Amino acid sequence: MKVNVFFLLFFIIFLSGCGGSSDTPTKQTTVVNQAPVAVITVTQEPIFVVGQEFVFSAVESHDANKDKLTYQWSLVNSDKQAISLANTTAQNITVVFATEGEYRLTLVVNDGIVNSVVASYDINVEQATAAVVAHAGPDQSVKLGALIKLSGRSSYVLQGNIHYQWSFVDKPSSSIAVLDKINSIESEFIADVMGQYRLSLIVSDDTGQQSIDEVDIEVKPYTENSSPNAVISFIAPQVLISQTLNLSARDSYDVDGDLLTYLWEVISQPSNSSVELNNYRTVDAEFSADTPGDYEIELTVADPTLASTSTSAIVKVVSGNQVPVANAGPDKIVNTGQSIPLSAIASYDPEQSPLAYQWSLIKKPDDSDLQLITSNQQIIMVELDVDGEYVFSLVVNDGQADSTPSQVRITAKSNQKPIAKIKAATSAYLYQTVTLDGSGSQDPEGTDLSYQWVWLSRAGDSELNDAESKTPSFIPLVGGEYVVQLIVNDGSQSSDPVQLAITAQENLPPVIHLAGDSERATSYGSEVILDASLSKDPEGGALTYSWTLSKPRLSNSILANTTEAITSFTPLTFGTYTASVSVTDDAGNTVVKQILIAVSMNDVSWLGTVSGRLVDSLGRGLANVDLFSSEAITDSLYFSTDDNGYYQAVIGVGAEKKFSIMGYSSPFAFANVVRDQQVTANHFIIDLGTKTALIKQNVRIGLATCEGYSGPTELELKFNALDLSLKGGELDQRVYSSQIITIGKTSEFSLFAPFLYRVDTDDYPVIWIKNTEKGDYDRKEQWQLDLRANSNDIVEHTFEVCDQLTP
Repeated sequence: MKVNVFFLLFFIIFLSGCGGSSDTPTKQTTVVNQAPVAVITVTQEPIFVVGQEFVFSAVESHDANKDKLTYQWSLVNSDKQAISLANTTAQNITVVFATEGEYRLTLVVNDGIVNSVVASYDINVEQATAAVVAHAGPDQSVKLGALIKLSGRSSYVLQGNIHYQWSFVDKPSSSIAVLDKINSIESEFIADVMGQYRLSLIVSDDTGQQSIDEVDIEVKPYTENSSPNAVISFIAPQVLISQTLNLSARDSYDVDGDLLTYLWEVISQPSNSSVELNNYRTVDAEFSADTPGDYEIELTVADPTLASTSTSAIVKVVSGNQVPVANAGPDKIVNTGQSIPLSAIASYDPEQSPLAYQWSLIKKPDDSDLQLITSNQQIIMVELDVDGEYVFSLVVNDGQADSTPSQVRITAKSNQKPIAKIKAATSAYLYQTVTLDGSGSQDPEGTDLSYQWVWLSRAGDSELNDAESKTPSFIPLVGGEYVVQLIVNDGSQSSDPVQLAITAQENLPPVIHLAGDSERATSYGSEVILDASLSKDPEGGALTYSWTLSKPRLSNSILANTTEAITSFTPLTFGTYTASVSVTDDAGNTVVKQILIAVSMNDVSWLGTVSGRLVDSLGRGLANVDLFSSEAITDSLYFSTDDNGYYQAVIGVGAEKKFSIMGYSSPFAFANVVRDQQVTANHFIIDLGTKTALIKQNVRIGLATCEGYSGPTELELKFNALDLSLKGGELDQRVYSSQIITIGKTSEFSLFAPFLYRVDTDDYPVIWIKNTEKGDYDRKEQWQLDLRANSNDIVEHTFEVCDQLTP
């Protein structure tokens, strides 16, 4: 629970003014002097070398009673020998080490009554190997897309000013990384490609002497597992005997977002002490102890791969008043000349006693005129007048003891770093262009920005187009997640990186829903409505429509429109019409569906398809045979076999639910393919199978005459098959043919086989015809021509014709 400090202070003041009369004796308060606290600080953690100046400060030393402090410094070497200091009583001292070795610097402060406990600072001094030393910092291992910060703060020169120059020695061939602030103590760049990077730092002094150091950076995949980070949080570093202190690991984190497990342990404690550590395997634990002293608590966090990290913290168990905790707030970067608040509102006292506040300015740029106008308020205002770093210290007091100082560093810059922002949909479809928008990025000073986009991970090999523009794009070729990162730069510094994950999936084609059957029948002149308005796109996108109409040869029907979801037409001839609709979504996926409309001159109850094949007796397909059905849905009721003898027709049946098909062209005229075929359901599909028809037999027919024949010189012979049909599923047909033959000559032609033919003639009143094969006279009605053998050779027959002879 958060406590409103202002409300709490008011509540305490209110209670102090209530509950007693004016006759109550005034309680006298005796102020007990507390010993001051000595603190040694150094501006940074340098490499201590022989002959270089180092400044140590006692500015963070403090006294709970606000007494003025005096200082006493001393320095000894590893042999406990005292080393002379130029000034031993100043708040800040400068030390130059003459020889290498181990030293201990100590500080005692006095408030005019009592000395503090001795504060010490151990120093390891190395022999300077050169007047100029470059130190590029430790090697690093980072993830793809990280902003890599380089520091040369451990570099030094023995005399004069120090100069820096950063450069790439090596980087992956596809990297376009650029170093920022190459002549500053710190530089940075973006790890845009996985692999090894090597950078060089050249440090020089005013005389031109140089030193070079290199640093290696290993860039790993964004998806590679990283160890988690353990962070311990608690309200106060001090707790009373037997008081419960809540420990929290909620600030622990895993950069991969993995689920963490927790383990709390007390790894050191005073002897003969008893500790309770409850919920030691959860994110929040509870600690209490029965003996004053320091307790070291360790937290270990692990991810599912069992990668783990541990950290520890010291909790002080006390028997009396707990020291308050000062919190000067987070470090900030602000604009130079800006008036900003410094807030101690996050400071607290474990017993919730009212706090007094004391701010101090312990560091500022050399040319700054900043002075603290007020220093004892919870919130004070300061105006940072020049560029540079300002360090403020806060000490709070609960009426009995001072807190440990809390520092806040405020960096004033004429320029603030820009802010990167990505605007794009988090889902996309394969093969569609995805545009990334960084136009929402901004610079506080309004400076134009440069953009650098990199992949952190991607499902396929899609390339970023215009990766240094404000709005790059890519086309996902493989389904999955694509993680992109953006960093913007205003010419002075880079923004913090921002990332966006985009999931690409296949764009499904639209689904066509047609109102009514896909095969339907209607009568001549009736309007036909075509409705695809219920079609849908699975992704909810917009649809476009395109209609076409295939119609009988003599029809002039047209569609009412071709681009709307609903259209219509009126059939002006009977036959088969086919309407096609193409539906396209906004991703370019197109689906086509057809509607067959059978238009008949009669009322049609049911509609279906009939097919089959006609072959000769040798199994060869009969091509281009014309067929007829009064139920056929065509523009002329006729249809034909194809080159292989196959046929198919749309048939519409009326109330009797049956149909017939017969031959139309000679020699198949009136041959029944099927007669009165019964239909049992709408949308029927009937295969009549293969029907065997006739083959042609070549014949050579001659006519001879009796003595004294006086008839015509040529006669027309009529050949009629005596078999009316071929049985067993063959074609039901009757065969008839006629041929004019000249007397005394032969004529070659063909007749359908296999049949037994009867031959007649009506051109001349011949009663008897002599059959030369028999050697006698037959009545012409009894004469036969036998072609049932299906011979591949020419069949020859000769007949003798006489004038009205008698047997």
